[in-house]
Amino acid sequence: MVRGIRLLGLGFALLSASAPSWAAGPSITATDQTAAVAQTLARADAALAQGRPAEALSLYDRARPLDTTGPGVEYGRGRALELLGRPAEAAQAYRAALRRAPDHDGALAALAGLLGKDNPEAGLSELARLQARRPNDPYLATRAGTLHAAVGRWEAASTQFAIAAAALPEDAAAQHNLAVARDRLGDVAGAIRAYERVLELPEDPAVPLAPVRGRLRDLRNR
Repeated sequence: MVRGIRLLGLGFALLSASAPSWAAGPSITATDQTAAVAQTLARADAALAQGRPAEALSLYDRARPLDTTGPGVEYGRGRALELLGRPAEAAQAYRAALRRAPDHDGALAALAGLLGKDNPEAGLSELARLQARRPNDPYLATRAGTLHAAVGRWEAASTQFAIAAAALPEDAAAQHNLAVARDRLGDVAGAIRAYERVLELPEDPAVPLAPVRGRLRDLRNR
């Protein structure tokens, strides 16, 4: 699976959860595009995937005047701009993609995560707007939970992580984050259940099982 969204760890560092394929980068189709535009987008995607964001941005910009309706070019530009360390321009590109396709998963998640990096409150405000349209989206909920945790709002974090855990019942990292949040809230029974669920799932290299077992032992001995 692609690893994408950063989540809470047992030491309250951040871990990864499984994410859909768009988390690794833009996926552009050639539907209703000319062959020349589709070829340019394919080259841009390849450059981005191979770690050449400047080249990718140049190619996306070349295709931009020729593709004025689909979200793919703007989403690709946002990814490239973000990798080039130009977050304000990247946010503009993601918003442009969302104006064309309001439910574009990649742009939704990327914009919310981008805004929350330097300003958790701004990220939470954007996430609240996005979640009004997609209240059960686990990836938006995960980002919201992480930002709430960053500012010490563990009750809100727990609520958001519960949404993600319910939507991703087989994702050990999502269950782990719920356990951590409940642990921080002093919900011993809830934390035990969530930690036990982590251990029931197939091992995820992102989840530190030894600390999980140790914490579970401590909670059971209370």
